[in-house]
Amino acid sequence: MRSIKKLSNVSIIVLNYNGMDLIDTCLSSIYHYILAGVKIIFIDNNSTDKSFQHAQTKYPDLIFIKNNSNLLFAKGNNIGIKRALKYGSKYIFILNNDTEMKPGSLEILYDFMEKNELAGACQPILCSMNNPDAIASAGCRLSLSGKAWDHLNGESILKAGAEPFEILGATGGALFLRAQALNNVGLFDELFEIYFEDVDLSLRIRSVGYSIWCLPSAKVLHKGSATTSTLNRSFKLYYCERNAFYIINKHIHQPVRFLSIVTLLSTNFFLIVYNLFVNKNANAYTIFKAMINGLNHIIKNDRGKKRKSVFWKLIDSTRIFP
Repeated sequence: MRSIKKLSNVSIIVLNYNGMDLIDTCLSSIYHYILAGVKIIFIDNNSTDKSFQHAQTKYPDLIFIKNNSNLLFAKGNNIGIKRALKYGSKYIFILNNDTEMKPGSLEILYDFMEKNELAGACQPILCSMNNPDAIASAGCRLSLSGKAWDHLNGESILKAGAEPFEILGATGGALFLRAQALNNVGLFDELFEIYFEDVDLSLRIRSVGYSIWCLPSAKVLHKGSATTSTLNRSFKLYYCERNAFYIINKHIHQPVRFLSIVTLLSTNFFLIVYNLFVNKNANAYTIFKAMINGLNHIIKNDRGKKRKSVFWKLIDSTRIFP
């Protein structure tokens, strides 16, 4: 166990929504870090399954915050980040409630950031909880259409190798952040609400000169979409489609910007027609609604604004759709 002084500048944020079947696995894997001085902030998005009360009873040394409504990912986590910054934390670790951290992983993330001052964020390898040898995420990838996906998803853990490697962005499921980077660029953009907010934050961190890394020697098991699976089936579809427009609006400039918008619109039209053809009218409507709202957002925010380039060498320009 590290000394209290060693890890007392780390805060872990766990956002929960109706996670009764999830939180014991997650919290029991990190609870011992309290003895090392780590602050664990448990944010609840107004759960109705008594998971918040369960956590209070079983893990009394956590810092508890209960929201009055489901604020979704970006706003919910921002509340925890603000509390961590108020405590003076040097590092903030965003951890999904459907995860299990393997022993020693937090120390690996911490030591890497301490030795690499230009690293603004990093993440462990996320592996499937059902198949720990299969990668769930080794970082975020970004396509020409503004849509993002998990790097090395479904691949063998051996493919990640053993050494740290640079990535375009770190996944919000297990995101280890330098507080100074957040002070420079801000927190999660709450306009995204949920999905791709981690990509946006990563690109903003890169825009001020920081790098972002994946550390294969640190490992977190991830169930994946465990919380959002309890919501409406069209929920993820809407936000993923809409937020691709938000990514283009904030981070992709001309001349590639026009091509990205056309590419995204083309894929949207294709998906709408396909879903109508297979009688999935609700999906077609959801995509159409997301497209209209996303396009309106670009039109309203496109007047004379200059944008910094993203790191094109890390964008998969050969793919238009994840």
